[in-house]
Amino acid sequence: MCPSCHSRGPAPVPLPHPQCPPHCPRGTTVFQLVARTFPDAPAVIFLDEDVEVSPDFFSYMSQTLWLLREDPTLYCINGFSVSGYEGRAFNSSLLLRGSVQVQWGYAVSLDFVREALASWEQATSNTKLYDFWLYTNIRRHRECVFPEVSRTRHFGMGTNTVPYLKEPVIRMPLQREAPIVLHDVAALKLPSWQQHITQEIKDATVLTGNPCRESFLPSPPTARSYVFYYRLDALPGAGNMRGIILPIPPGGPMFWAVVPL
Repeated sequence: MCPSCHSRGPAPVPLPHPQCPPHCPRGTTVFQLVARTFPDAPAVIFLDEDVEVSPDFFSYMSQTLWLLREDPTLYCINGFSVSGYEGRAFNSSLLLRGSVQVQWGYAVSLDFVREALASWEQATSNTKLYDFWLYTNIRRHRECVFPEVSRTRHFGMGTNTVPYLKEPVIRMPLQREAPIVLHDVAALKLPSWQQHITQEIKDATVLTGNPCRESFLPSPPTARSYVFYYRLDALPGAGNMRGIILPIPPGGPMFWAVVPL
């Protein structure tokens, strides 16, 4: 049991390990087990073996899981915040959505599990990095919901660790208080989210010039939000990058970097 989890229900029942050929990625065996054992469950939460979870992890999931049923443009609920770096994540009740892969504590629907299994059987490419494979082959333009402040934290060790985890990722702040009531969860449904993002960009102050200059961002801030337009001609897949949200320190504005499609 992880130190930040408190179980109030009965102890979990050990489940038999599914059989899989030696070349199978671990994601296949876990997905097979879930599909066979809980075929009628609306959704399932997967936790990696090398993460710590926040005290409100299951509360966070219970407040957001319904979005997978109500919004077909979503495929996962992540506990990990892809943008929640140290000094960049402050609002524990804020949710975001974007084109990211499943990461270190996530929920998907059983329909998505079955989609993945059907494609895994026919897969000819390497699926050992199953989270990236799901993103590139099964996601089909759907997005994930994730918090501004992470509900999971990677220990920086384990079976799927790579060197870049040792610094910025393991220093990401983890939500330490509970309970947290998430703000306006329904606004994450695509029509509301598109309206929100569109208005934020319209209202933002446009920045120009060299973003590497120390004076690029006004200090102190003179607006609630900024937007900076640029092109990434040399980066494959740049056309899929619609926007990056960078919170400035507490009380400061939001900074949007937007790539025109």
